[in-house]
Amino acid sequence: MVRGVVAELGMPVDLDLVRYRRFRRWIVREEVRSARWVAFGGLTGVAAFFTGAYLVARHFTATDTAFWAGVGVFVTCLLTWPPIAVLRWGMRRFPRVGTLASMLFFVAMETAAALIVYGEVVGKGPIHAVAGNFVEHSLIYDVAQAILIFSFLLTGYLVLAPIVVWTGKRRRVRHHPDARAVDTVFRCIELAHDRGKFRQPGTRYQLVTHTHEVAHLLQHGLWRTMPVRSPLAAAELRRRCLHAGQSIEILCAALVLPEAATRERYLLKMVRLAETLLSGNLGDLPDDPDRAAYTIRNRIASARRLATKVVVAAGPLAVFLLLQKQSVFTTPANVPYLTASLAWLVTFGLTAVNRFYPGEISRLPLALDLAKGGQ
Repeated sequence: MVRGVVAELGMPVDLDLVRYRRFRRWIVREEVRSARWVAFGGLTGVAAFFTGAYLVARHFTATDTAFWAGVGVFVTCLLTWPPIAVLRWGMRRFPRVGTLASMLFFVAMETAAALIVYGEVVGKGPIHAVAGNFVEHSLIYDVAQAILIFSFLLTGYLVLAPIVVWTGKRRRVRHHPDARAVDTVFRCIELAHDRGKFRQPGTRYQLVTHTHEVAHLLQHGLWRTMPVRSPLAAAELRRRCLHAGQSIEILCAALVLPEAATRERYLLKMVRLAETLLSGNLGDLPDDPDRAAYTIRNRIASARRLATKVVVAAGPLAVFLLLQKQSVFTTPANVPYLTASLAWLVTFGLTAVNRFYPGEISRLPLALDLAKGGQ
């Protein structure tokens, strides 16, 4: 495929395919090793879910038998499946509306769970009175248990998912980033090889994602492949890798707003980058003169988006504090309003953290799948 692109462009390049095959073998071994850890983590997550569900169910049952705890877990899955199915359908048909509905659903579950726990702690909540006689109040018992188990799973997912993704990205830039960069560059060349497929928005979306990953590896990982004792040489190497990553990141804007010659220019730049990475001639890394202007605009856009998310996340809490200062809320109403505001802040904030990783919205259906008991 790459040879066909080189022949099409008529470029005098010399790709070290022997080194590429060595890189590719290492990538395959890493993928197998990662798959094992993912399987282990998935089994651990399922076990943690059922353990937490058992503990929650056992807390609300009148007896200490495992039977009633198991029944509670089963009923929880039945109660949470219908709204989850509706949310998944909405996210597929209407992504924006479905995402907003999912966010509101998550906040409602977190708020209800916090209020249930608060009632248990102070001994004044309705669930505290029901716990000793749950047979006559089975519906309240099942709903409360479903809310607590779902919130337990959702909170764990929102907290752990960014950590896992951040750890994975950190590992990618610290362990053979040159091999990962070359593999991703070849993947980009294969995607852009077909002229008709390149015109499709889905293909360009994938190219933007992979190109951004290449830029990230160049900026934060490539300079780690050569430990240098000289401070001046180390600073220069890091500067050139940073400039190269910014030059490659400019291509993302060109992919979003393509012109007639965008595909050829993109392939030309990626093939030359592949040749540079395989040969080890880091002095030939790209250094686009327009990268500084693009970098400043990118930072301004990122700061604006971050400020917007902070305002949206802290908005309900700010409104609550303002109204409380004006003595609008009565004392009994302070707890639910404050709980809802904090639940919105935490849920929205943790979800917004995934903006720094590809596929933020696509991770929400995964959380919904896990909520059905790891199925």
